[in-house]
Amino acid sequence: MSDLTNQIPDTKRTKSLKDFISNHATRSEKTSWNRKNTNLAKLLTNNVNPLEDSIRDLQLQLESLYEDVKVLRTEMVDTCVHPVNGLQVVDRSESSTNNAVKCTFCDKTMIAVEVNTGDDN
Repeated sequence: MSDLTNQIPDTKRTKSLKDFISNHATRSEKTSWNRKNTNLAKLLTNNVNPLEDSIRDLQLQLESLYEDVKVLRTEMVDTCVHPVNGLQVVDRSESSTNNAVKCTFCDKTMIAVEVNTGDDN
C-alpha cells in the first residue's frame, strides 16, 4: 500500500508540471493548434500514407524486375558471344603480334592471335 501512496504524489506532481507548462497558451491558441493537429493527421492519413503504400508496392514490383534482370544478365554473361560493339582493344602495341581484347559486357579479356592462312594475296 505504501508503494501506491508514493506514486500518487508523483502523479499529481507530474500533472501539475504539465498543466503549468501547457497553460502558457490561451484557450484560442490551444483550439487553433488542435485544429491544425487534426488537419495534419487528416493530411497524413488521406494523402501521405496511401502514397507511401503505393511507393512500397512499386518498390516490391521493381525488386522483382531487378531479380529477373539479374538472372537474365547472369545467363547472358555465361553465354556471351562478345558482340563487336562491346569489344575494346586493350594492347595496341606495334611490337606485339597478340592484342588483348576485352569484352565490356562479360568483362573477359581475350588474346586475339593472328592466323596465317597462307593466302597472302
